[in-house]
Amino acid sequence: MAETKEAAPPLAQAALDRDLERVRQLVSQGAELEQRTDAGLTPLLISAATDQYDMALFLVREGADIFAADDMGATAGAYAAVRPFPEGTEQGRVQAEFLEVLEARGFPMPPPRPAAVRKLRETGQWPPLRAGEAAPVGAN
Repeated sequence: MAETKEAAPPLAQAALDRDLERVRQLVSQGAELEQRTDAGLTPLLISAATDQYDMALFLVREGADIFAADDMGATAGAYAAVRPFPEGTEQGRVQAEFLEVLEARGFPMPPPRPAAVRKLRETGQWPPLRAGEAAPVGAN
């Protein structure tokens, strides 16, 4: 018998559907910001991977984890930095704002490549320490 995949959680599905209004509604109703798809994608990762920077900014401002990485190690910062939109366009402006917000909140720029994030995650060094945080017990 073939294994069936689970449907994406509601907030992740709204991001996959590119439905910003539904995302706003679900967040206002208390949806978990870090819910993941079977591939390990959070709503923030989905929005950045699909160039929905208005949605990504909204999710970050609502408290989404900017250091979340998918199963392959890709982050919202890496997704946003790899395909820059032209300066002078609205999408380019919002994308630049998104990257500025990430950097202001402590995300490393330029963003590390997925392989580097995987390696850092394996050694307990991802996510990086945020200002004022102590290293996890047992970390070097």
